[in-house]
Amino acid sequence: MTLEILVENLGRLNFGPFLNQNRKGITEQVTFAGTELTGWQHFRLPFNDISTVAQAPAAKSAAPGNGPVLRRGSFTLDKTADTYFDMSQWGKGCVWINGRHLGRYWEIGPQQTLYVPAEWLKKGANEVVVLELLKPQQATLSGVEKPILDVVRTTGTAPKPN
Repeated sequence: MTLEILVENLGRLNFGPFLNQNRKGITEQVTFAGTELTGWQHFRLPFNDISTVAQAPAAKSAAPGNGPVLRRGSFTLDKTADTYFDMSQWGKGCVWINGRHLGRYWEIGPQQTLYVPAEWLKKGANEVVVLELLKPQQATLSGVEKPILDVVRTTGTAPKPN
């Protein structure tokens, strides 16, 4: 049996009395069913160059509907313009466009779109990569002309544009 744990780097404290006690990741022992696991490895995912990432490691072995996935897709443009990716149906993760890290998203909002600058798009074929952590079944990504802002999502409800 293999246990894989994905530890997300979500940020750091930058104020207050706990600034110097800002610990992230696995800071103590790892246990399973009351038994300490030893001899385990940790490594970073190779996202400095998204073109070298074939598939998120956990996506290979995860049961359907469980675990992170890496989705790749492409689209063709006749002309480029600023646009937004509508992430409102996705859970939480990161997006790359043509090899550039576009940003992070999280379904709780308040931002439900990611800005895609025209300069990062190209006439012809474009590649988009999404690392999805919460909703591995999601596979459709749409572009919209205007951002969806200031929408705080409640469980089971899709946000509506203003």
